[in-house]
Amino acid sequence: MNKKKREFEEFKNKAQHTKEELLAILTINPFTVRLAYLIKRFNLNMSPNQVTAIRLFILFPLTIFFLFLAPALQSKIFYLLSAIFVYFMAFTDDLDGNIARGLKKTSDFGAFLDSIADRTYTFVLLAFIFSFGMWVSHIFLIYGAVFIISLKAFHLMVISKVFYYNAGKLNMETIFSAKKEIKNLGIAEKSTIMTNINKIFKIKRWSESLGGFERIFLMFMIPAVLFYFGFELITLVMVYALTLFNIFFYISRTKNLLLEYSNALNKSKNK
Repeated sequence: MNKKKREFEEFKNKAQHTKEELLAILTINPFTVRLAYLIKRFNLNMSPNQVTAIRLFILFPLTIFFLFLAPALQSKIFYLLSAIFVYFMAFTDDLDGNIARGLKKTSDFGAFLDSIADRTYTFVLLAFIFSFGMWVSHIFLIYGAVFIISLKAFHLMVISKVFYYNAGKLNMETIFSAKKEIKNLGIAEKSTIMTNINKIFKIKRWSESLGGFERIFLMFMIPAVLFYFGFELITLVMVYALTLFNIFFYISRTKNLLLEYSNALNKSKNK
């Protein structure tokens, strides 16, 4: 193994997560880790926070803008462009982490900024539901998107008040993880299926679960591309399912968080 290849392998081992979602392993990781390595090798002045800022302040607003332009101008090309931009949002999401770990530039502010940028996927999904509802003139999708945004806003208010009054009553896993809600909606079994599949393929870095990029791929990128190529009925069914899922998810998420916080308060009073 020559020196450059050895240096790259050492960098890759430091930069990449030990476990990743399969779609990222196949379509994103090979490119982002090499780009991060080139940034290091040629001493390019690019920080992980700058990459995150590109996602947060350029790619995300443009994606939302395209989603509103599509029904306004009755042009399907904006759905295709939105899907492409979401890919690059995921690309920069992976790249900033590789740069941070590979160049040892991790920071609390960087983690904070990245966590904010991660929430942009949710708003892309909701904008897509609203946009598609406007295109097909379906009242359920239009008002469904508005209702989900209201639920999401209320959910965020609940979280902020949990922290304000006493974050110590609940741990971070309880506040931010959605494992319980996803399991209640019958999705957790997918990881078991993928674990069984990986017993055959033995992909070492596969986390054997649906990651963030895979969810945005299934719920937004595929429907947007299908609609661009004329599969309107399939897209309509997928967006209806997405709308119903999000309504039930955020109702369940907020209800469970309030119940858990109430239980934590009662336990602290009884001590």
